Amino acid sequence: IIDTKEALEVGDLSCMKGDDAHQNCIGLIGDIISGDLVVGKRRDDPNESKIDCTFYKSVGTAIQDVFSAQAAYEYAFEHNIGRSVEM
Repeated sequence: IIDTKEALEVGDLSCMKGDDAHQNCIGLIGDIISGDLVVGKRRDDPNESKIDCTFYKSVGTAIQDVFSAQAAYEYAFEHNIGRSVEM
């Protein structure tokens, strides 16, 4: 499971670029969250009930970083965690 299609092109997953990439990659994390993809079935044999292992690889994208930072900031602000700093 990957966060973006580009995850197969960079870093430690770049070795999966060939024809086997689609066999090894189940899909995107967003598809699982939205319910468009169900984990637990093998893509190469839909009658097989389980896959051997699920691995999630996130290479990250800037927009995910922005939203994560915003959520962390808002939570901290609402719960009076941390301290304000003049910059």
